[in-house]
Order: sequence, then C-alpha cells, then structure tokens
Amino acid sequence: MPFVAKLKSTGQRISIDDYERPREQLASGDIICQFPDCGSDLFVKSGLIIKPHFAHKPNSPCRTSLEAHPESAEHRLGKRMVAQWLAENFKSKGYERVRIEYEVVVPEAGRVADVMVTFPGGMREAHEIQLARISHHDIERRTLSYLNAGISAIWWIGESSDSDQPSNREWLLRETGELLLLKIVVSDNIP
Repeated sequence: MPFVAKLKSTGQRISIDDYERPREQLASGDIICQFPDCGSDLFVKSGLIIKPHFAHKPNSPCRTSLEAHPESAEHRLGKRMVAQWLAENFKSKGYERVRIEYEVVVPEAGRVADVMVTFPGGMREAHEIQLARISHHDIERRTLSYLNAGISAIWWIGESSDSDQPSNREWLLRETGELLLLKIVVSDNIP
C-alpha cells in the first residue's frame, strides 16, 4: 500500500502525507510494510511527475495474506480524492472528530480498506475505490467481509473504468441503495 508504512525503529504507523519532504525526512532502512505478515523494507518513491508514496523494493513484493492488490497511479489519486472529499464534507457538517485514514488493515475481514472513516462513537466505514475489472459477486463478497466485521462498506466506482459495468451498477443500487461514481482525470502530475 503506497501511502502508509511503519517505522521499524518505533513500530509507529506513518502516512506519507505527514511529511513535507519524505525522502529527506525519513531514514532509509527504517520504513517497513505495515502488514504484520510482511514487514518488508519500503522506500519513498517520488519524482518530478510522481507524487510521493511508499513502495516495496524491487524484487521484494508484498508478502501479506490480506486481500490487497497492486495499485495504479489512478487508484492512488482516487483514494486522495475520496479522502479529501470526505474530510471537507464532514467538516462542513460540523463533524470535527471524524478520523479519516488511508489503508487501514482490517484483519477480521481479511482486507485493507482504501479509506477508513471512524466516527467518535466507534462506528467505521470502509470506502473502497474500484477501477479494475471486478464482478458484482466479488463486490458482494468483499462487502460481506466488512459487514461481518461490523464495518459498513461504501464503494466508489471509477466512471468509465473497467469496473463500471452494468451488473456492478445494478448490484450496488439494488443492495446498497447508492451508486457513487468517481471521475478521475489523469494529468501529467499524477500521484
């Protein structure tokens, strides 16, 4: 997962967004994968075109057993867009103590939430950004894994992406009552 890692020295969970110059501020060799069954070394990947994020070292893929998948730059941008939109909307409605985090491990669901919203009373919503091809059966399976862990699942389907299929739209409307479409406009400076 590209925005969150752990410090090997302290075990602290960190977000790349907490650092103005992460390449300079984070010690090489102290950044590891946050997943307990992985723990591989990570590095800060950034450049003129790519916004900073964490990456596994070459020839060292993530070894987690959690259901997590490699992410495209568009997917990372989608997570940022959703998290920002949620933060702005909750703040405008007076919800000051809502916590919004990237890539939260949910072991009881066997998943990693793209964006997790935690309300002051403890209620949680997993916001999943889906751009890659997926069947409505897989959306249902993933939704149920969150529900069984006591977490609501909110799906954001990339408009005109491989996941934007009539069967997925129908399932989401029928089973959740909502269809959230995310329009991602790719620019030269994609994260």
